[in-house]
Formats: sequence, structure tokens, C-alpha cells
Amino acid sequence: MNDTNPDYSEHIAKEIDSEINLLIQTAHKKATKILVKEKQSLVKISTILLEKEVIEGEEFLALFKKYKTASKASQSVKKNTLKKAEDSVKKTS
Repeated sequence: MNDTNPDYSEHIAKEIDSEINLLIQTAHKKATKILVKEKQSLVKISTILLEKEVIEGEEFLALFKKYKTASKASQSVKKNTLKKAEDSVKKTS
């Protein structure tokens, strides 16, 4: 196989490049969304890593699950508090 002459046209090469770029952009957006969503959990775990330097896979997963659950519970409390405040405002209006 000759490396300088691909077995496809320049047009096909541009289509391939375009599809690859789309895959990379999609993956980047998805990764960014996950990191933003899980930021609180990851910050807590990074604090532990600064102290311990190493966390094994099972320990990481347990910590992530713990902090993710705590984060969800905190968000739930915030939503309930907001809803109660909104309901209170509606009643006084």
C-alpha cells in the first residue's frame, strides 16, 4: 500500500475529516457536560487525592457514588425549599 496516495478521492477524504470532527466535537460537548454536572463530586474527590495521592478504582467509585448521592440529595433539598418559598409567595399574593 502506498502511503502517499490513498485509495479514495480528496472529496471522500474531506467527508471523512468532517465526520471525524463531528465525532470529536460531540464527544467534547458530552464530556464537558458530564464534568460540569459532576463538578462538586469531582472537587471533593480531588481533595482526597491531594491527601492520599492514590485512590484505587473501587475506592474512587465508592467515593463518587457517595458524593453524587449527597449532591443529588442537596439539590433535592434546594428544589423543595425553592418550591415551598414559591408556594408561600403565591399564598400571600
